[in-house]
Amino acid sequence: MTARIFLDTCSIIALCGLKDKADFDLLRKRLEEFQSGLYASHIQGDEMHPKELSDFRLIYKKAFERFEKHGIRIHWEEPTRGMIIGVSRIGFCRIFEDDLAEIGDELERELRKCMEEKGRFNNKDIDEKAIVLNIARDCLIAITSLDYDYFIMSDKCLYESWIKILQKHKPKRILEKTSGVIYVQRSPKMTLKEILKILNS
Repeated sequence: MTARIFLDTCSIIALCGLKDKADFDLLRKRLEEFQSGLYASHIQGDEMHPKELSDFRLIYKKAFERFEKHGIRIHWEEPTRGMIIGVSRIGFCRIFEDDLAEIGDELERELRKCMEEKGRFNNKDIDEKAIVLNIARDCLIAITSLDYDYFIMSDKCLYESWIKILQKHKPKRILEKTSGVIYVQRSPKMTLKEILKILNS
């Protein structure tokens, strides 16, 4: 089965935690065999070249490097399906279609609500502006996933919020081709297993 599999940031980091070379080799072979690919957006790709290297961004940069070392490419050059000022990069984004702009706003509210319920805004060591920026990035990542066959994520808030939005707006023409949305725990083996299951289906 040929599949374009879109990954959120957390699932990419989880997958790169595979310990055995044999696992990377298996993944590479299966992707080649089924003429499939792993995808991210420029938002994740930009983490490879940050202006300020936080610990998280260093982890993400190392994730890309580790995939490349094992001959696995994550395609991240295709444009996002919308544009957010301060997040999007010229040449790597498209203007929001009207319905998607509305869906993006609703997703942003759902994500914030979920994060507040989980107490993520209560930590004094966390910059609230950084969280708001992260929410905007997650919204754009989710909306961009509509261009792909499958969307694998390991962020529980993003998953729960995105499912709510999709269920609410499913009748809309713009969501006719909704990607398969899959939540996977932040586990290298579980993420690999889910990708192989998609390819073997």
